[in-house]
Amino acid sequence: AGPPERWSWSGPVVPPAAAALAETKGAQKRLVFLLAFNAGLADLVLVRTYGCYATMMTGTTVEGVAAAAGARWADAAFFGGAIASYLSGVGAFRILDERFGRGRRANRVLAPAVLLLFVGADAFGPARLGVLWCAAGFGLVNALSLDVLLTNTQLLTVHLHKLANLAVDLAGLAGREARARAKLSDVNKRSLAVVGAFGLGVAAGAGLCAALPGFVARGFQAALGASYALILLSHDRGALRSPR
Repeated sequence: AGPPERWSWSGPVVPPAAAALAETKGAQKRLVFLLAFNAGLADLVLVRTYGCYATMMTGTTVEGVAAAAGARWADAAFFGGAIASYLSGVGAFRILDERFGRGRRANRVLAPAVLLLFVGADAFGPARLGVLWCAAGFGLVNALSLDVLLTNTQLLTVHLHKLANLAVDLAGLAGREARARAKLSDVNKRSLAVVGAFGLGVAAGAGLCAALPGFVARGFQAALGASYALILLSHDRGALRSPR
């Protein structure tokens, strides 16, 4: 967008397109931070509760294949079910986004669905079956993060990779040309935000487990679902996709 078209007593009057773009970027930044924080919090608590991740499927796939190779069929079926649940959440988001999300505020449908899934997980307490409900919920949430925000908020590897490259370039270790090009871009800032928010979430989860073990055993997942629902509904105003 170009410079302001005119000025008022309160400052520059920003053209509508520029204002919409600024609103979108602000909403994206807030949502990335909150989703990364919740992912770190959930990872710490749910791994201690279930002994496996519900937010990402790499470890679940490794455990499932290892169980099948060792003829531990009950475990293989459990991990396979977790993967299927996660993929069902991803697929459900795709349907919602295509049918309702293009300018129709899909978060109003997504928020109660996520809440119900996490409440369902809490209903099973520490039983393993709760993972299946959680995985479907995280499939919905992570699909929003990856497909709309174009940011991975549940894994840090890619972000750490980008930041390591930036550090090497800024230090001049990759040569003068790389040093001249190096800058803290918006992409790198987003990676810093994800890493920082995720770490804060992990720390909060550790404190929660130590201070409120009873709540962690029963009630945490419903509260997590309510948190996601509030986050989604609070970002219902304004499109998360950049104006075209």
